[in-house]
Amino acid sequence: MDILYILDLIGTAAFAISGALAGVRRQMDLLGILVLGIVTAIGGGTLRDILLVGAIIMGMMTATAGGMVRDILAGQIPLILQKEIYASACLAGGGLFFLLTQFGAPRTTTMLLSALLVVTLRLLAIRHNWSLPTAEETPSTTHYK
Repeated sequence: MDILYILDLIGTAAFAISGALAGVRRQMDLLGILVLGIVTAIGGGTLRDILLVGAIIMGMMTATAGGMVRDILAGQIPLILQKEIYASACLAGGGLFFLLTQFGAPRTTTMLLSALLVVTLRLLAIRHNWSLPTAEETPSTTHYK
């Protein structure tokens, strides 16, 4: 076990105790004390992970929003919603960033590899004319009134 893992466990235990003590001070029953202790112990890490996923989505939006606004103002369906492998490349890079962060990779390495994945996917998509599958309209066999 490395020292960071041990410190993480100590911190989690300390938060669990503080949550449980808050439940005792408010005269909760055993279930309430347990729930408050558990939520306090894991709440910070869970919130961190949710914010990190939110950051991935925000990164994708930052990379694509300008083009979407351009297309909408020009009266067109945004290119990224039609066939381009652009937003999906950003999501793949964000997913890699998330995974590397979870495994403790150095921040600089994480950022470089994630950016490299986005650029590589985008360039390959342009070079090989890759696109995401699109929905095809088919005649309906069932008609509703």
